[in-house]
Amino acid sequence: MILFIFVDGVGIRSKKENNPFFTEKLPVLRKLLFEEAEPVDAVMGIKGIPQSATGQTSIFTGLNASLINGSHKEGFPNKLLRKLLKEKSIFRYLRDNDKKFTFANGYIIDNLKILKKSRFLSATSYMTIEIGKKVRGLDKIIKGKAVYHDITNLSLIDRKDNKFLKKIEKFIPEYEAYYNKDLLEKIPLIKPSDGAHNLLEISRKNDFTLFEYFKTDMIGHKRDEDKALEVLSDLEEFLKTLLGNFNFNKNTLILVSDHGNIEDLSISGHTKNPVPLFISGYKEEIFQNISYIYDLAHKIKEYY
Repeated sequence: MILFIFVDGVGIRSKKENNPFFTEKLPVLRKLLFEEAEPVDAVMGIKGIPQSATGQTSIFTGLNASLINGSHKEGFPNKLLRKLLKEKSIFRYLRDNDKKFTFANGYIIDNLKILKKSRFLSATSYMTIEIGKKVRGLDKIIKGKAVYHDITNLSLIDRKDNKFLKKIEKFIPEYEAYYNKDLLEKIPLIKPSDGAHNLLEISRKNDFTLFEYFKTDMIGHKRDEDKALEVLSDLEEFLKTLLGNFNFNKNTLILVSDHGNIEDLSISGHTKNPVPLFISGYKEEIFQNISYIYDLAHKIKEYY
């Protein structure tokens, strides 16, 4: 079994200035980044700054999506990148080879027809909807059978002080007609450690489980040191619990990012820094000679 943690917008940078990882409060993350993870190239030989749509498509397909696209593509996959994800992604490979796979993230709206209408689908969401054919809704979040993208559910509960649902309305007009308001009111606030245990339980029922954490990239763009430490502290507790309870003798844990960002708060954009690739556990010897982020998918296919 593989548990795949995708953390958006984290690069490896040894300079301490404007780098939130250099704090005594993040020993697990600091050790993972600077001692245990391998630095991997996210630029992939393409001019410019690496971006999310092409970076994530590269990770999940094993193709240099920036080269195929002709440039790095920010935000959400375009028609070409969606085609690559539909035909060449890890999810497609797992489905074709009768492996049980899942995207563990929870969704406010779980109506696939409505979700598919949106142009603003990440690579992970597009793979899940197009190939997995189902997402985990609010009911699953309440029962601990899905992990919301912020791990703790805080952004679902503290809606008055953030603009998250308004952003959803931008992506999906009239979204309020498609989610259950009663269920939303029942969402519990949980600890990052609880989110980790929920994810571990989900992973035990699948051959491949994917979880995406993208608050690192969001906060990196804002250049807010206090918020960065808050977000990374949640991730620290989450990963500490995963590492302490994961069965490395029978399963494999993978963590990777798509481009740098939060490691340099002196700028608001992405960086060209290498990204961390952490792999540990069963059959980890397969994952050798990974130089670029697109090399990873080929090793995962070999794993199965």
